[in-house]
Amino acid sequence: FTNVGFKQSNTTEVAAGSYSLSAFETGTSNLITTTGNITFENGRVYTLYAYPQAGGGVGVRVITNR
Repeated sequence: FTNVGFKQSNTTEVAAGSYSLSAFETGTSNLITTTGNITFENGRVYTLYAYPQAGGGVGVRVITNR
């Protein structure tokens, strides 16, 4: 996704497999966080969101919706 700001969302379909994701400050090349490999299974729906961590930094959570 490109230029998805705070409290905005976007969706996309991806092929099953493992992905490493990076998040950047909106409109810049400033890296905020990266994930380890996240495995997506065929036919599943996931929600990912970034959140501020206590003490600084940004974390990413993955929720399997179905």
